[in-house]
Amino acid sequence: MNPLKFRRVKDTDIWDIYEISNDPVVRSFSFSQKPIGREEHLKWFQKVDKKFFFVAEVDNRVVGQIRFDKKRGDLYEVSISVHPLWRGKGIGSFLLREGLKELLKRVKNTEVIARVREENIASRHLFEKEGFEELKREKGIITYRYGEKGEIGNP
Repeated sequence: MNPLKFRRVKDTDIWDIYEISNDPVVRSFSFSQKPIGREEHLKWFQKVDKKFFFVAEVDNRVVGQIRFDKKRGDLYEVSISVHPLWRGKGIGSFLLREGLKELLKRVKNTEVIARVREENIASRHLFEKEGFEELKREKGIITYRYGEKGEIGNP
């Protein structure tokens, strides 16, 4: 196995991202749980902002993805998913650490949040392990924020 690589998403990654996004586990923890159609994915992928959209790659195969979507001002929301064959191998931590480095290198004084379903234990552990703090719990959703209060933006 070649080393794990981190890079910006490319147009040719579209169907690898589609496969990961439609994995039953990924769908079960998503806010929209219905499967994604190919045409729907194609339209989304063509219009999504790829400025802060990255992948982890092994042997020229995408094994995970992370995206930071700008919500308003200096607020970004992180979305992350890992291919089912690569879970439990540290890919999520790798993506989150490298993604945050890229985001914070280019956007100063930003705030990063993650919204996670309470039953998504793996994602909860990932965000807590990587320094996110819990802000609130509401209707089965936990909202996490990156960094110490006041460290990377205004709460």
